[in-house]
Amino acid sequence: MYKTDLREAVIRSIIDGALPFPVIWPNDTEKPPKNATWARGAITRLDGVGGSLGPGGKDKFNGSLEFKIFTEQKTTEAGAFNAMDQIGAVVKRGAALTASSGEAQIRITATGTRPGSNVDGWHLNTLRADFFAYVNGG
Repeated sequence: MYKTDLREAVIRSIIDGALPFPVIWPNDTEKPPKNATWARGAITRLDGVGGSLGPGGKDKFNGSLEFKIFTEQKTTEAGAFNAMDQIGAVVKRGAALTASSGEAQIRITATGTRPGSNVDGWHLNTLRADFFAYVNGG
């Protein structure tokens, strides 16, 4: 596995463990639920910006996450916004999320939301979060 893939996997695992509903990432084999809230997540940018050397060295990355949040259309609009708020509570500006292994930490620097529309029986809303991450070098 390339180091970039590993770093992306670590960042995804931090997010997955913090949310109350499934997030389907690109190339996942998991299928979205048919009748429950879920999100499609993507790391839309992950740029290396430096690091430190030595045994305790860490690589720093700037990135952006995007979540498309799907709630059943029979859910009220308030319920759809509640699902977006649940992700927003995890990736709010200033939040620090750490991998259980201690291998990486993400710090959220900015967030934004975009109310969506109804698509194929689902409410669709979008949340974007910019972050920087420190990942153990190696």
